[in-house]
Amino acid sequence: MADKMKSKTQYYFVKNGIDSKLIDSVEEQEKIYEACFLGGLRHSKGISEFVPIWKKVTAKFPQAKFLVIGGGSTEIVNKLKEDIKKANLENNIILTGPLSGNELFKKMKSSKLFLFPSHEEGWGISVCEAMYCGLPVVCYDLPAFEIFGDAINKHKIGNFEKLAEKVVYYLKNQGEIEKKKPNLIKTAKRFTWENIAQEEFDIYKNII
Repeated sequence: MADKMKSKTQYYFVKNGIDSKLIDSVEEQEKIYEACFLGGLRHSKGISEFVPIWKKVTAKFPQAKFLVIGGGSTEIVNKLKEDIKKANLENNIILTGPLSGNELFKKMKSSKLFLFPSHEEGWGISVCEAMYCGLPVVCYDLPAFEIFGDAINKHKIGNFEKLAEKVVYYLKNQGEIEKKKPNLIKTAKRFTWENIAQEEFDIYKNII
């Protein structure tokens, strides 16, 4: 009897989602930042690579600005500020601290690209939010990002030079940003809470 019950056991995996209505409520913004990052400021997010990546970008585009959205411990934030200062990038890498709601998405929509050198992710909600905002994503090739297919630009973990090269490529070929936008948004729409709710509803119907 136990074996029969066990054979009927079914497992379902449900996805995380993004608040598309909130993002849609924020109008398009002037693009004043070349790239942005969103996430907690900790070592696993690749924050030690912000400076070397952006140093390579500013070698080609001296005025390029990288907006870093997110908070971290005082020790980590102070170390990042120190590294930025040593590299003479104080006018190029801007730390906003944590943001949320409309202010968050205004900043994201004020950026041309999403630079995300994280080394580990459980899913990557900020990546999906960036895609929904129409920002090409430059990141490392993490297992969690397989779900996004080829919509995002993935490179070998730790090869920050490739990330810098891709950012420079987009800044030299900004028409490519607009070309990628439809597919980015289409891919991200699969993860709106409305679509996730429908998938879960279908699961419950199947169970019943």
